[in-house]
Amino acid sequence: MTVYELDPPEINKDEFIIAAKDEKGHYDRGQFSAQPALINWAKIVFNSKVFPYRVLGDLYRHAVQRHLHWLKRITPDMVPYSIEGQVDVINDLCLEEMRARDFQATLDRVCGIINQHISSNDQAQARKFYLRTMREISKMPEGFWRDKYQAYMRVRFGQLIEDAPRAEFKV
Repeated sequence: MTVYELDPPEINKDEFIIAAKDEKGHYDRGQFSAQPALINWAKIVFNSKVFPYRVLGDLYRHAVQRHLHWLKRITPDMVPYSIEGQVDVINDLCLEEMRARDFQATLDRVCGIINQHISSNDQAQARKFYLRTMREISKMPEGFWRDKYQAYMRVRFGQLIEDAPRAEFKV
């Protein structure tokens, strides 16, 4: 997954159109300079009609809103308090917990596969699968979940590595 999380492929038209005015009819005009290639890219996306943008401004407002939400996840303290902001933070927390549960289910499947290899007396394959899994876990962002998953796997299968035959090199 990249820093810019991608949405599922289904298109919800309501998510693409960001109103130009607030509920009281207020708006503020914004203007920026950009490289021609960036503006041309935006025009290509708009003209493709793949997305439900009515005018080019819809695409720009959507892009700015998406990017600001992304920045808010990186620096939540920069965002002024608002009910919408707090709801977004709570939704992000729920999403993180759901992903953690999904990953726990994945770890349970990994443990089942390793245990099958051990039951089949194929320690080498069990060790290989364990090490590949640990390598992928180590690529997770530093923090609570990565530490938890690494500890979980080490407790269950760390002995596989400790019991592994050691290569001897004679000089």
